[in-house]
Amino acid sequence: MALAEPVHFCRNTAVPWLTNLANTLKMIIRTFNKWHLGDNLIHLNYITRALHKNKNLEWVHYCRPEYLGDLGDLASQLERVSFMPLLECPEDAVDAWIGSNDFIWLSQKRLEWASFHIEWFSYLSKSLNISNPIFEFSDLFFDLNSSKAIHRIDQVDVLVNNTIPLSGQVPEFNINFLNWVADELLKRGLSVVTTNPGSDAVNTQDFCYSVTEIAWLSTKAKFIIGIPNGPIWPTFNILNEHTVSARIFLICGQVINLRNTFCYQREADFVRQVNKLILTPSEWHSNH
Repeated sequence: MALAEPVHFCRNTAVPWLTNLANTLKMIIRTFNKWHLGDNLIHLNYITRALHKNKNLEWVHYCRPEYLGDLGDLASQLERVSFMPLLECPEDAVDAWIGSNDFIWLSQKRLEWASFHIEWFSYLSKSLNISNPIFEFSDLFFDLNSSKAIHRIDQVDVLVNNTIPLSGQVPEFNINFLNWVADELLKRGLSVVTTNPGSDAVNTQDFCYSVTEIAWLSTKAKFIIGIPNGPIWPTFNILNEHTVSARIFLICGQVINLRNTFCYQREADFVRQVNKLILTPSEWHSNH
């Protein structure tokens, strides 16, 4: 939470010394999220944009210890932010989970991912008493310039996120389904990388890829498909916002209403869209 109130003054009457004074009155924001990696990654995009917009802010975010490395790597080039384990979280830190105060369940936009998060970040900004950095859908794309560029693979046609979902995105998730999809894409001569082992494709775990490296890998991808969880969120970034031809996801009960993004609850519909956008005019005859 804010420990100091920002200085407010009329832009038309501002004088240099007053502007400098406002910039020197630092505000320390403390937030926490006790839930999953994906929740914290989405919040990190908000932190990044808030720090760019509010030059007088310093930020401390508290999360599960196992997420500290990924968050730190993704923000390695970002100043004025630090990440700490939940056990050290003070009582006055603000809960940055979308479910705090039942917010998501009370929102009429909860089934539209992008629209909901625009609403959520407006609410959170008011709670923190800071200027809101996220107004448009494009603001939901990560600024990868806050991390160090890492490239170990020159090109990938299809990036498949087959990481097991932990937040109910696909209640009856079948890991074998996405492994089969990856293998079918390989058979048709496409270069495929998955985030989990199980198929014949190269997978990021074998190469010890971090979430940051997966994000940078996504800038080389033509298509991104699979489950919208954890590692997928930084693959929505400003470097590939207009270069990824399509994103195709399995998700129940919610749509990710961003450009060139398609969401399906049924595996058959997912396959149909993959076939239409990636493999046309090929047809899939395999059973899974």
